[in-house]
Amino acid sequence: MTPGITESGTAAIEARNGAPPHTPSENALLLCCARRRLKVCDDGDDELRRLIPEIKDWDYVLRTAARHGLTPFLFWQLKAACDGPIPASFMDKLSDQFHRNAAGNLLLTAELRSISGLFEEHGISAVPYKGPALALLLYGDTAFRRFDDLDLLLRRRDIPKATALLLSIGYRSPYTMSCAREAAYLETQRQQLFAHPGRRVCVELHWGFAQTFLAPSLDSDHFWGRLSKGSLEGVWTNALAPEDLLLVLCVHGCKHLWERLAWLCDVAELVAAHPGMDWEKLLAEARALGVRRMLSLGLFLAHDLLDAPLPEAVRRDVHDDAIIKSLSGRVRANLFTENLLSHGPSRSLLFHYEVRERRLDGARYCYHITIPPTPAEWTALDLPDPFSFLYYLVRPLRLIKKHSAAQLKRLAGFRLAGF
Repeated sequence: MTPGITESGTAAIEARNGAPPHTPSENALLLCCARRRLKVCDDGDDELRRLIPEIKDWDYVLRTAARHGLTPFLFWQLKAACDGPIPASFMDKLSDQFHRNAAGNLLLTAELRSISGLFEEHGISAVPYKGPALALLLYGDTAFRRFDDLDLLLRRRDIPKATALLLSIGYRSPYTMSCAREAAYLETQRQQLFAHPGRRVCVELHWGFAQTFLAPSLDSDHFWGRLSKGSLEGVWTNALAPEDLLLVLCVHGCKHLWERLAWLCDVAELVAAHPGMDWEKLLAEARALGVRRMLSLGLFLAHDLLDAPLPEAVRRDVHDDAIIKSLSGRVRANLFTENLLSHGPSRSLLFHYEVRERRLDGARYCYHITIPPTPAEWTALDLPDPFSFLYYLVRPLRLIKKHSAAQLKRLAGFRLAGF
């Protein structure tokens, strides 16, 4: 046991993170590295150097860091703590992953600049967010974040024109849509995916920050009047205001059940970088949009796991909701589990229902996930436009079949495991 960390202290870390009994130090190490600046203990020493000698399963650390998008941070922090007993083979693998990610990110950033310039030439205002833009804003370097695609926010009216421009330079959409299907898609979805076969790049055009079933009022027009300017490798682009970006990050994290620590790291870094954030206005707006609990959950987790510096009044506010505490417990319990049997459609459906504070939004959520058709229905069954209304029957039938199959697989898995 490393000096300064007692058995009871390690057990407390384990209980806090929902970690399996054999990896409390490994998980604590990952949490320690999920930040730009290392955490310093009360005695002036840093926690990372205390944890390194306790690590027994470096393969688990490498594997879990990749799943959580923490490979860049892990490499940077461990490289700075090179005097610890870290296996050379582990650092070689970590270094290789870091540099490959950094090289890929540079190519994606160049492509983003090119697409942004193309849109601007044709009178389309776009807001790059997540990916390179977020990495540069929060960390000052695209290498410190893992991303596989490019995200651009546009006004909904500009989507057809932007789509035509992407198609003209070699991008392709995975869906072939008639006029009727395109109208339905724009009504129920808020993003459209394009891929370039030659460049192996995926681009997502967004006209909102989440599907209508998750955040009905969170569309691009809501934030367009208060954009700021940001730099994308020397090129000035549109950027979301810090308060708006924080709201978007928290909704995105809730959409994906906060399954990656990198998303919480983004929230913690954004809060730390903007101490003058207008919290009163932000919380009031989140309540008006029906995403107050989503915002509170992201702030709660970022503060609890990564020491995000919240104002005292905000900290008390986000800790007062009993449902937030329940949801955060579930998130922590699943952060470091490798048992996929605990992950299923029913878990995400229940989580998304509980994370909203208004009953009407809950009812809307139930409707939108069960009735309006999606591209999955179009792919499964190709109906002529005059019969497109039948997709409203196909959607619930497909969901029943899908979830029933998932439950059967889960049950079979438990039986194989001896339960």
